[in-house]
Amino acid sequence: MAYNAATGGGSTWTPEDDKVDSEVSRITSAGGPLMQQAKTDGLAGAQRRGLLNSSMAVGSSQAAVLNAALPMAAQNAAQTAQKNLSGQEYGQNRGLQEQKFGYDTALSDQGYRQNSALSDQDYRQNASLSDQGYRQNSVLSDQDYRQNQGLTQLKGGWDSRLQEEKSVQDKALSDRDFQQKKALLYDDNVSKEKIASWNVSQYEKDRATTALTAMEGLYANEFQNIAGNVNLPAEARNTYLQHIATLRDSTLSMVEQMYGINLTWASPATPNVA
Repeated sequence: MAYNAATGGGSTWTPEDDKVDSEVSRITSAGGPLMQQAKTDGLAGAQRRGLLNSSMAVGSSQAAVLNAALPMAAQNAAQTAQKNLSGQEYGQNRGLQEQKFGYDTALSDQGYRQNSALSDQDYRQNASLSDQGYRQNSVLSDQDYRQNQGLTQLKGGWDSRLQEEKSVQDKALSDRDFQQKKALLYDDNVSKEKIASWNVSQYEKDRATTALTAMEGLYANEFQNIAGNVNLPAEARNTYLQHIATLRDSTLSMVEQMYGINLTWASPATPNVA
């Protein structure tokens, strides 16, 4: 039997005896029918030669047995040798496969441990990066909030300051407009009183009054339009007001020449609008 039970289970291959002489001894010692027939044939041959009762008869019988056993022993030995080779090859292949399986298992286990270690390392690194990113984003968000809050407060301060400056400018314009209208009304009343005191005919007084009233109305309207135009720079506004004041003085001079009178009151001063 080529396979024997091995310790721990399974079996191991034990090579069989594949020598020809061992197989010849086994066949001849078994004394099977074939060997008995060969022995009988050998004795019969010796008897035909008249040697049955001699030692040569025994040798002839043994030679006949060996001649019959040798081909079978050679064939059996060859088959046993082939079986031994096959068993040896099988054992070697199985050993190599088991060795390869062991290597593969070890490599797989090593790969698994390495991958597990790398995965755990990646997880810790990603967790650390995520936590670091969260803290950085939190710091940036807090900085953005403080900056936006500061900009909002600064804008609110600017808006409040601009509103306050606009309120002051509007009040100043309103006050100047009131003073200008007051001055125009005063000048108009003075003009009317002055005309009434002239020593001219009623007709001339009416004509002079009509001319001066029209002139004063035109001057007052232009003065109000220019003074109330907040889109004009202060320098341009003063230039326009000075120009219409000059036209008013020219008109008064023309009326004096037409009616032979002398208007001695001073022209209203042009306010200096800042």
